[in-house]
This record gives sequence, structure tokens and C-alpha cells, in this order.
Amino acid sequence: MKHRDRSFLETSNWIKSLPFYYGWVIVAVAGLAHFTSAPGQTYVTSVFLEPMIEDLNWSRTLFSGMYTAGSLIAALFMVVVGKALDRFGSRKMLATLCVLMGFSCIWMSGVSTEWQLLLGFAALRTIGQGSFGLVSSTMISIWFIRIRGRATAVASFGGAASMAIFPVIVHF
Repeated sequence: MKHRDRSFLETSNWIKSLPFYYGWVIVAVAGLAHFTSAPGQTYVTSVFLEPMIEDLNWSRTLFSGMYTAGSLIAALFMVVVGKALDRFGSRKMLATLCVLMGFSCIWMSGVSTEWQLLLGFAALRTIGQGSFGLVSSTMISIWFIRIRGRATAVASFGGAASMAIFPVIVHF
């Protein structure tokens, strides 16, 4: 990683004055990112399967095929996301991804053609299923060394909570 400005390596005085290690704030943010990845995850998409099939008069095969193709496109885009993460850093990437996730959800609410569905799935899978996890693990690996596994495990609670809560929320 090549940076001209090395100030990112310095810790702010207000962070040093906290009564706890600031890395745990990063863990909370990473957990929240895991939690908000839900729209790009299968456990939320599956809630919309039947209503979308009925509303748009599409087959389950078409819907599943578009989901699979969107997932493959997302896998290819992860290389671009990784490069952007190296260039812009976790803070800017996470903020950008949150905005893009919002736009992707809005996009999916207006889908009426197959190409729109494919583009929506590709965006949701790239952002939700892939990018949020990548940024989260990168943030934790920067702030933790000795107890990195424990910090990652705590952050992954956000994903587990998301699996338990989001399907119930979006179903109603």
C-alpha cells in the first residue's frame, strides 16, 4: 500500500485519551457493517422470491439464474473493490458502500425487467455479500494483532444478528 500522507499511522490525541482501546469501536462498526449486509444475502433475498415471481410473472428458474449470475458478477468485481480499498481506505470505502447499498435497495424496489434484476442482484451481492465483509475484516486486521481472532468473532455477531432479525423485519 503506497501512501504519500503517513498521518493515517498516527493516533489522534482524543483516541489516546479514551478509557478503552479504540479498536473495539472499530469492531462495533465492523459488526454493524456485517448486520447491514443483509439485503445482499440469500436469507433476505429469499423472502422476496415468491412475491417477485408472482408480481412480475417470472419463473423461479429465471429468478434463480439472475441471482446466480449477479453473484458471479459480484465475485469478479471484488478485485476492483479490493483495489479501491487499498487506495481509499476503510473509512471512505465503508461510507461509499453504505450509500451504494441504499441506492441498490431503491433500485431493487423498482425492478420490472430481467436486466434490471440482474444489475440489482450484482450490486447487492457485490456490496452486501462481499464488500462489507472485506472492509470489516480489513479494519479489524489493522487495529488488532494479538487478539484479532477474538475481535473478528465479536464483529461476526453482527452477521448472526442480521440473519435472525432481518428476515422477520422484511417479511412484514
